[in-house]
Amino acid sequence: MITKLLRSIRDADVLWFRDPFLHFYLDGDFQISCDFFRSNPSDINNQPNGGFNYVKSNKHTIKFYQFWYTSRETYPGLHDQDVLDKIKFDPLFSIIGVKMRFLDTAYFGGFCQPSKDLNHVCTMHANCCIGLDHKVHDLKVMLEDWRKFLSLPTNVKALQSTSWTIPQKCSFGSISIVRRKTCCDYNFELKIESFRDSAPSPSAPPSESEPEPEPELPPLPSSEPSLASLPPSEPEPVPSSPPSDDSD
Repeated sequence: MITKLLRSIRDADVLWFRDPFLHFYLDGDFQISCDFFRSNPSDINNQPNGGFNYVKSNKHTIKFYQFWYTSRETYPGLHDQDVLDKIKFDPLFSIIGVKMRFLDTAYFGGFCQPSKDLNHVCTMHANCCIGLDHKVHDLKVMLEDWRKFLSLPTNVKALQSTSWTIPQKCSFGSISIVRRKTCCDYNFELKIESFRDSAPSPSAPPSESEPEPEPELPPLPSSEPSLASLPPSEPEPVPSSPPSDDSD
């Protein structure tokens, strides 16, 4: 059942190597991978990457997903990931109270910022890559790296910090993606900006204090359309009276 579920929610260009559940934050409602990790999982200046995310079902995440979905009208033509990057700075995001956490690339890496130690990596995402041929090539190289790592004696694995030989054809470059929506699909214009092999300098971490008691969640400014439901990681109750037009 879990394998079928993971197959249904993961990106096709994400490779899984270990159980990721050990590295989730206990206080996180919505946890997502990022292109470059800024050392603070609560820093909303991290750039979200939809290659991997984990969500608890509760009143905050339900309201958050409704806000995220309706925000497509505020940012017409933007991809859902770009909309997320906008609304995380919206005042309503703080009022909703969802605890967003960004996952460390040491465990949830990618071509933008690869996990440096194969002894710890859980997933790797083929991001920061232009061209399907380049992406497929480097994914194959990554699989071969993993096979070689698994073939090492246990004592050798423990003594050395084994890393990847990728990216090769994919770049470390920062990629700007402009999406222009057409009738039935998106056209993508990709631009390579300055090349870099490390994350931007982290800013001062925000305060970790949480307001108590939790504020009442305000109604959204527009009608709430149907949302794809996500399975809870824990048997937390969901609101007993969902929006009347929810079809899921």
